[in-house]
Amino acid sequence: MFLALRDLRFARGRFALIGAVVAMIAILGVILSGLASGLADAGVSSLRALPATHMAFDKSASTEMFSRSTVSRKTWQAWAGQPGVRAAEPLGQQLVHAELGGPGGKQLNLAVFGVEPGGFLAPAPLSGRPLSSDPNGILISREIADEGVRIGDRLTAGQAGTPLTVTGIIGHASFGHVGVVYAPLPLWQKLHYGLPGDLPAAARNQATAVALRLAPGTGTQAADRRLDTRTVDKEGTFAASPGYTAESSTMSLIRGFLYAISALIVGSFFTVWTIQRR
Repeated sequence: MFLALRDLRFARGRFALIGAVVAMIAILGVILSGLASGLADAGVSSLRALPATHMAFDKSASTEMFSRSTVSRKTWQAWAGQPGVRAAEPLGQQLVHAELGGPGGKQLNLAVFGVEPGGFLAPAPLSGRPLSSDPNGILISREIADEGVRIGDRLTAGQAGTPLTVTGIIGHASFGHVGVVYAPLPLWQKLHYGLPGDLPAAARNQATAVALRLAPGTGTQAADRRLDTRTVDKEGTFAASPGYTAESSTMSLIRGFLYAISALIVGSFFTVWTIQRR
């Protein structure tokens, strides 16, 4: 201890420089960890908030499941009757462009989730009214409200100019770095197919996936074979969010390099000290 204190007094500048370098490396590690967490939340916070344990997609949609999968009414009704399934509801997902107050208004990007009003997927709003029989009523996330959209505002969305009326606001929820909108399933179907007026019967009986609540230990392989679906747990759906896998891999690689560089720098400091002592 006596020698260490003398060395610290003798080489104050050197030890201050080394301490500053180690502190900056530690701060950089904290910043990168926060950035990785923020990017993950912006990509999949809406999926994390879904009160479902699994999601059943079309078997042919092996990649980009949300953009390529389509399931029919028969599929989610059949899933509801499978052993161990506590609840099964359709879920629609679509990224659309919208304008606040009609043509010429503020441009908005929306990640629309189509759910059944009153179902377990429909969120309870923090303010305003929940999804109801209003055919054009929607709930917006806090990310969209921060852009100046308020309860009672009207939006025009999609190529067909489908009118949307904001009836409530939920908490923070985003999908692929885009604010989330919850809409009744028939309204989502209009936005998805971009057709004005009444939809054909085939379009009214389709969704993107089947959201499932399964009892612990329930297997899905047999039901997948019978219903021609592919079931993944909720964490498995994160990879379907646009850019999530690439962002996660990139941030993991950067953090790995940071840890390796930190070990080399700190190790070099101690190596030099040891050589000087000897």
